Amino acid sequence: TFWYNRKKEEIEIKKEKKDEELKEDIRKRKFPIKFPKLNKIPVLRNIVKWVYKEGLEYFLALIGIVLVGFVLRIFSLNSLPMIADESIHISLIQNVSQSMLIKLPSGLIYLRGFLFTFISFIINLFFHNPLLSLRVNSVIFGTGIVILAYFLSRNFLNKKYALIVSLLVCLDIYLIFFSKYGRFYEQFYFFTLLSFYFLYKFSKNFEIKYGLGLSFSLIFTLLSHDFGVTLFIPFFIFILFIKGAESRNILFKYIKRIYPFIISGLVYI
Repeated sequence: TFWYNRKKEEIEIKKEKKDEELKEDIRKRKFPIKFPKLNKIPVLRNIVKWVYKEGLEYFLALIGIVLVGFVLRIFSLNSLPMIADESIHISLIQNVSQSMLIKLPSGLIYLRGFLFTFISFIINLFFHNPLLSLRVNSVIFGTGIVILAYFLSRNFLNKKYALIVSLLVCLDIYLIFFSKYGRFYEQFYFFTLLSFYFLYKFSKNFEIKYGLGLSFSLIFTLLSHDFGVTLFIPFFIFILFIKGAESRNILFKYIKRIYPFIISGLVYI
């Protein structure tokens, strides 16, 4: 069974991942020589280089999974009945449009899910339909979770297994369900996953771009839902803890151990 052969599977996965990284490094160094004109265009250069490094077949597979996830989430979006909590957010969007204040019909300021309300308000400027705007917000971040699942998985798994993780998240019935309604859960899940991604990157490289990414993703998580505050203390402890190579290795092992639980929590909460 898989459980009894797990150590053998882990060794094979690590070997495949190292082989992939070696091939990717070779392609990365060849890119400026093979595409000298594209290499001079800043933003486009980074995108094409990543596609070339990752491999066109894997890129197309990821795009296909993302498109399937998007269609599953946006299908019949405007025909579903409105749930009670959506009416609260609709009134919040309407009040922002009138007075630029996020407040309830009673006049009380409502800061829970502040970022969700604000982004939904921005979307509503284009759709002029508060209910649809709330749900489009959930679809955007729900689809984003599918993408993030791949990139986070790539830190621990080879591309084949990372695609499988992304596909499982794409087809998960609970995430699809929450993506069809105007609630802040998908946005909260997205920024929580993004926080773990930047935590791993920052703990490994200590680059300022990852530190800033971690800081902003934690703030956005908190602004998406009050529960986001629970990430601050453990993340702060992790950052203090990762001084020295030995401590970093311990942290990497810890993150690898809790990674399956992070994905499972996002899929099944």
